[in-house]
Amino acid sequence: MPLFLNDNSRVLNPWFDSLTWLRYVWESTNTSPPPCMAHVMQPGASANVGDLDTGWTRNAGTDLQLFESVCEAEEWLRSCC
Repeated sequence: MPLFLNDNSRVLNPWFDSLTWLRYVWESTNTSPPPCMAHVMQPGASANVGDLDTGWTRNAGTDLQLFESVCEAEEWLRSCC
């Protein structure tokens, strides 16, 4: 099963753009996103999670989970298998 880990823990600019980019890539290539996507946020970014537009992931049948560490994200992705 394909899985996806997007690590933005060291990104200095707003990380929300990476989700917009991912949506563009999958929609423009007519490719379905993987069933499980783990997204690691920047430290302290959790306060902005409510601003995310993640409805497209649910519509695509993808479970997108947000994490504060790569280790937590990897553990969750292993549980998706």
